[in-house]
Amino acid sequence: MYRTMTAAAVALLIPLALAGQSPLADRSTGELLRMRRLLQEQIDSRQRAERAAESSAAAAEDLAQRNGRLIRGSLFKVVAPLAIERGAVEAQIAVAESLLSVFPVIPDSFVRSLVFVVPRTTEVDDALAPDERVLRRLDVEWPNWGNSDLDYGRKLTEPLLRVWQDQLHASWRKWLPWDLALEWTPLLNVSSVEDLTTPRWQIGARCLQRDASACRAWLGLDGGDEYVSRLYTSDERREWVRLYLPGNPEQRRRCLDGSDAVCTLIASARSQNPLPPIPASPSVRGALLRSMHATYGPGSLRALLDTTGTLGQRIERATGQPLDSVVLNARAWILGLGQPERVRAGASELTATLLFAALLVALATRSGRWR
Repeated sequence: MYRTMTAAAVALLIPLALAGQSPLADRSTGELLRMRRLLQEQIDSRQRAERAAESSAAAAEDLAQRNGRLIRGSLFKVVAPLAIERGAVEAQIAVAESLLSVFPVIPDSFVRSLVFVVPRTTEVDDALAPDERVLRRLDVEWPNWGNSDLDYGRKLTEPLLRVWQDQLHASWRKWLPWDLALEWTPLLNVSSVEDLTTPRWQIGARCLQRDASACRAWLGLDGGDEYVSRLYTSDERREWVRLYLPGNPEQRRRCLDGSDAVCTLIASARSQNPLPPIPASPSVRGALLRSMHATYGPGSLRALLDTTGTLGQRIERATGQPLDSVVLNARAWILGLGQPERVRAGASELTATLLFAALLVALATRSGRWR
C-alpha cells in the first residue's frame, strides 16, 4: 500500500515540479482538498486493481485444484480433485479392495459398474474414458481434502454398501446388518459371542444348546407372520410391555394382570415399539454370512441375490446344505471365534470361550478405535 501511495503522489506532483511551482505554494484550501481527493482516488483505484488481480489468481488456483483426475484400482474408479493427494485416494482404494477380496459379499462386476466422485470436483467427464461417462456415479464424502486417514476404507465402502443394499430384495434389506459384516474380525466377533452366550431371549438360549429350529427362528430365517407369539415367551412379552410400552392404560393393565393375548397384541403393534422381528443382533447375522463364506465358499453369498421363498430357503439353495446344518455350523463358528466346528455345548468349552472373549474385550478397550 505504501508503494501504491508513493507512486500515485509522484504521478500527481511531477507536472507541478516541471512547471517550476512548489506543490503547495499559493494553493487555496479548495485546491488542496481537490488534490488530496484526487490522490486518494488514485490510491483506491490501484488497490482495487491489485485485489481483483489477487482474487482472480486465487480463483484460478482453486479451480485448477478442483479439476478431477481419475485414480483406478482393480475394482474401484475414483475421480478426485487435484487438491486431494493421489496417495490418500490410492490408500482408500487399497483398503476397500482388500476387504472385498477377503469377503466378496458384493460382486466385482457391481463395483466396476460405478464411478466414485468426490463432490465439488470439476471436469469429471474429461477425467473419464467415453465408455465410463455413462456409468452410475456415487458421491464420496471427503470433508477434509487434506485428510489421508484410511478410516477403514469407509469413504468408499459406505456409499457402496448403501447402493448395493438398495437394489436387494426387501426381505434381505430388513435382515442384513448395515455393513454386511465387511469389516468383521475375530475382535469384532466378541459381541456375537456375548449375544450367543448371554442371550436376552429364551429362543437364543435354546440355540446355544444346539436346538437348530431355535437357531433358525432366532436368526429370523423361517419367515411367517405372528412372529411375536412364535419367538417370544409370554413372560418376555409381558416384560416388554411393562418396560417399553405405556400404550392404552386399560390394555396395559390387562396385560400386566396376566392376559397373554393382550400382551401379544400390544407387543405386536407397529404404531408403538414392537418386539424385534429378528431376535438375533446384527453382529450375529453378520457372523452367519461370514461363517457361510468360510465354510461353503464364495458361492454361498449368492443367497443375497435370490428373491424366492424364505431367507432360509435361499440360504439352502446357495450353500447346497440343509438349513439346520448351516445355522449349527454358524453357532459353532461364532463360539470358536471364526473356527468352524471347534466348540461344542459343554460347560468347559463355553467357559473357555467366555474367558477368551473377556480378554479380547479388555484388549479392545485399549485400542484407539474402541475409545
